[in-house]
Amino acid sequence: MFVKPEDYVENIVFKTEQVVIQQTQQGTTNKRCYIIGNGNSMILNEENIVIEHDPVMSYYIPKISKKYSAYVFYYTFNADLISAGKDIAKFLETISKDYNQYFLVGHSKCSITLYTTAFIYKNPHLITLTTVSAPVLGTIIVDKNFVHETLKKKRLINLYDSIFSNHQVDKDILPGANALRELQQMTLNSNIIHINVKSKFTTIFSCRKPLDLLLYWLDKKLGLCGDGMVPFSVQEFKNASSVKVFHCSHLCSLNKAIRYLETL
Repeated sequence: MFVKPEDYVENIVFKTEQVVIQQTQQGTTNKRCYIIGNGNSMILNEENIVIEHDPVMSYYIPKISKKYSAYVFYYTFNADLISAGKDIAKFLETISKDYNQYFLVGHSKCSITLYTTAFIYKNPHLITLTTVSAPVLGTIIVDKNFVHETLKKKRLINLYDSIFSNHQVDKDILPGANALRELQQMTLNSNIIHINVKSKFTTIFSCRKPLDLLLYWLDKKLGLCGDGMVPFSVQEFKNASSVKVFHCSHLCSLNKAIRYLETL
């Protein structure tokens, strides 16, 4: 379902200047909960009415077992990746006695946010962190000047601008950004299980959706050698517990990762 201005957003359980967290599912057991970020941003007022949101944005409802609870977080327009991670750690403290396991799943730039959360959280033995298609060293796809110069044609530039936002959380994944330098200084507690999911196109047959074709073309046009948004070479964290590689687009990697986690 697409997000629209003046929508009322139900089940908001935590809200700061950095993040909005929505509970999308109450599990039938307290065995596990997921906290998932897909990278979108929106602004809610005090009554949880949508004031502004990213272009072409849908509410994210993860498909997980009914046994487990699920929370989804969105950035605000004023957020930065590191501060958002610190706020989510505060939320995690409020539900720290409610579940046996906490599965943090960050897609793309949300990986940096949830890595920060895992880094500062006080009960690391309860955490499984999954970083999916993470721009650990940054990606030029958010460098609007570079992309505009490369695409050249106004129609393509307008299409790019209609899809990609330009918030601080996007600027935080430019190569060399301060947030990425801070990330390099963090080392996770050895009790945390960290699954590093990387994604890339192999051939055009890796495309599953119409937008995948656009990302495949962008990947070749911009020389990313990745999943259409993040180069494969920059997606690896040091000292991850395990590394998984999915042959798919950036748009498909989060759902594939969740399907994999559901088997654990």
